[in-house]
Amino acid sequence: MSHFYAMTIPVETDDESPNWAHLRGYQQSTVNGVRAAFRQKFKAPLLVLPAGGGKTFTSCYMIDQAVAKKRNVLILVHRSELADQFSAALTTYGVKHGLIAAGVRPDFAHRVQVASVQTYAKRMHTMIWQPHLIISDEAHHVTEGSQWGRVIEHHPGSLKMGLTATPIRLDGKGLGIGHGGYFDAIVEGPSPADLMEWGNLCDYRMFAPTGGKKVDMTGVGKVGGDYNKKEASERINKPTITGNAIEHYREHAHQRPAVVFCMNRRHAEDVCARFCDAGYKFAVLDGTLRGKGKDADGRDLVAQRVAALSSGDLHGLVTVDLVSEGFDLPAIEVAISLRATQSEALWIQQIARALRPAKGKEYAVILDHVGNSERHGLPDDEREWSLEGKKKGKKGGGATVSPIKQCEACGHVHRPGPPQCPECLEPYETKQREVEETEGKLQEVERKRSEKRQKEADIKAAKSLPELQFVAQKYGYDPKWAHVKWKQKLAADQGKYRSGRPSSWQRMPALPPAPPVEVYDQDIGAKR
Repeated sequence: MSHFYAMTIPVETDDESPNWAHLRGYQQSTVNGVRAAFRQKFKAPLLVLPAGGGKTFTSCYMIDQAVAKKRNVLILVHRSELADQFSAALTTYGVKHGLIAAGVRPDFAHRVQVASVQTYAKRMHTMIWQPHLIISDEAHHVTEGSQWGRVIEHHPGSLKMGLTATPIRLDGKGLGIGHGGYFDAIVEGPSPADLMEWGNLCDYRMFAPTGGKKVDMTGVGKVGGDYNKKEASERINKPTITGNAIEHYREHAHQRPAVVFCMNRRHAEDVCARFCDAGYKFAVLDGTLRGKGKDADGRDLVAQRVAALSSGDLHGLVTVDLVSEGFDLPAIEVAISLRATQSEALWIQQIARALRPAKGKEYAVILDHVGNSERHGLPDDEREWSLEGKKKGKKGGGATVSPIKQCEACGHVHRPGPPQCPECLEPYETKQREVEETEGKLQEVERKRSEKRQKEADIKAAKSLPELQFVAQKYGYDPKWAHVKWKQKLAADQGKYRSGRPSSWQRMPALPPAPPVEVYDQDIGAKR
């Protein structure tokens, strides 16, 4: 099996196609990566592009080119929302297409068919129409023994292509031929970190509970490799945990459009009720609402509630699985995880919902209340994908997950490196040289504890900005730390402290300008 890194392949321009100019540069590189795979006689490349990178739009360009060569193309999806998304993208390209789904009259006059994999698997033995190319959306589901697999095996002479942001499986098996799947090459586009740097995805800030507020999943049973939903819900669906999530939302993302991920319907309903009791406008969104309560425009309750979030009539949606794969709503600015999972793919897919760029959206906020970031890493970690499945000693599909660090003061989760929290500027304790003798170790530990207690006492005793500035100077803290601490103290006294950001301080007494702060590279801890 081969690995094609699309960003290293020279772009071959396609000036004859008017749609070529619609693609972003990295999408053009991705198209050429797929072409390179087919030219080298691979018959089933898997295209890996981060959620929000435009997999659907990019693949539609290739579909348009296939139609120009008089080829039939079958697009397999597993949810109606994905079918609608593909249909809209094809329409943008001017590609006429039919739809194969339950309750829909098929139209095989067109070379392109968007099909529900469930419906197609039932009807394929009676169909005359045959595809030259089969494209599987969310292709991490394309495995041996599945409905997807039966469709693939029914058309042995067709070329195949898969689309996914997360080429990994929960059971640890691979997506490649001979490893439980059907693909023979990976075409990898840019990473999430690349897309964030280029502005094609939003930057983010992540927070998690600290200390005793963390959810302990020890002893929760497993079903199919993931947490038993009933047992996990009983562990997570508690007023204290939901209350912490609400307080985090109020503190870090007050009234910003949010989506909350829960374990099951009962959990979602309880969480929604508590957010509403706290003064927010939240609504449950799940598959049971499809086709119900249609308005004058023919929109069902799902479409209505999604529109209400976009317009600001709702602050948030509470869901189980509906808002994950393929759900594209750039208005979402906050992802709140109350769904513990062993699935790295599910974690990445869900938090990616908040990373779509939108006008006025400076950064996304991710609130992880169930420890998924500790299990699976950050959304922009560099991951090494493989078609061979999970490698021993590594997480996910061979992914290398970077270590994370959490500030105990504000809960901010980030990569190790800077000597202080990038969010609240709280200095981190530096590790002293290890002492070889046992007695020396005990003395060193006690000395560090004593120093910590003294620091805490000095900070608590400081009753003014100058006193906090003296504390900062005494312990070698960043000069701006005193200003942050003073504003926190003022806000705590007035009961108005929210996120610790300047926008939350507008009503507080004016302070002298803070000294310039030194910026550190988060990856290596070096000054810039």
